[in-house]
Amino acid sequence: MSEPAPQQPVVNRAPKRKMGWIARILVVGGSLGTVMGVGLAIVFAAFKLPAASMWPTLSVGERVFVNRLAKQPFRGSLVVFRHPEHRQSTFAKRIVGLAGDTVAVKDGQVTINGWKVPRCMVGRASYRDEEMPGNSGRHDGTLFVEWLGIASYLVFEEKTAVAVEGETHEWKVAPGQYFVLGDNRNNSHDSRQWFAGAGGGVPLEDTLGRIVGHDTPQLPPGAGDLEPALAACLAKRPAETDPPAPK
Repeated sequence: MSEPAPQQPVVNRAPKRKMGWIARILVVGGSLGTVMGVGLAIVFAAFKLPAASMWPTLSVGERVFVNRLAKQPFRGSLVVFRHPEHRQSTFAKRIVGLAGDTVAVKDGQVTINGWKVPRCMVGRASYRDEEMPGNSGRHDGTLFVEWLGIASYLVFEEKTAVAVEGETHEWKVAPGQYFVLGDNRNNSHDSRQWFAGAGGGVPLEDTLGRIVGHDTPQLPPGAGDLEPALAACLAKRPAETDPPAPK
C-alpha cells in the first residue's frame, strides 16, 4: 500500500479586499500632491527683504515668492538677482532700463532715452527704521505713482544726501544687462551706486527670477488717508508708458 499523502497545514487567509474609490483618490491625490509640492519648490523660492530699499512696495522683513522660470527682463518688473559685485548676496529691485538704454535721474525724475517716466504725486508719507534710535529712524517724503511698460507702482522720494538736487546722472546700459532702481529712490543701493560710484547693470545670467504678486500699487500701513489721491492718480494712466528705442 502506498503511504497516504501528508496533509498540508491549513493557513487562514483573510479575503482580499478591493481598494475603495475614495481610498484610491486619496492615494492618487497624495502622490500628485507630493509631485506638485516638489514642482512648486523647484519653480518658486522665498526670499526675505532685509532692508527698506523697496519701500513702500515691499516692507522690511517681508518674504516674497520668486518665480525662478520668469527670467526674461522687462521694464517695470520686480526681480531678485545676484549682486554683480558681491555674488553671494541677493538683491530685489525694479528694472527700469534694458540693454542699449540711456537712463538718467534728475531731482527724482527718471528718463529713459530722453523720455520722462510718467509719474503722479500721491502725497506725503513716512516710515520708521526700527534699528535707529529716536527720531533718527524716521523717514519723511513723498509718494508718487510711476508707469513703466505694463507696470504701475509706488515710489518714495526722500530728500537725502544720496540725491543731489539739480544734478543729473546718466548711465548707458551695457549689452546683456539691465538697469535697476529701488522704489525707495533715495535710500536704495542700486545700479546708480555700484562699482565705486560709476554705476552699472545686472548681467542677465545673474537673474534668479521675478517676484510674484505686487502687480498693483498698494498704500503702506498708516497711509490710508491717501486712498482718494491714489485712486485719482491711477485714473490718469497715460496713453504712452513705453520709452522710445535707444538710438
